[in-house]
Amino acid sequence: MENTITIDEDEMILIDRYEAMFNEIPFIAFLHPDESKRLLKKALKSKTPYKFEDIRKK
Repeated sequence: MENTITIDEDEMILIDRYEAMFNEIPFIAFLHPDESKRLLKKALKSKTPYKFEDIRKK
């Protein structure tokens, strides 16, 4: 296993939208891509930035 971070196109789009909406870079991008996308979509839909505690909630 390589020690690299990969972000797919869909995740990058979500990160860009999150940054534009909340004027901050989401730290979530460094998690598993599926978890990252889930939390980014939830934040964008609710128009509420996520908190660190949200990472553990499903």
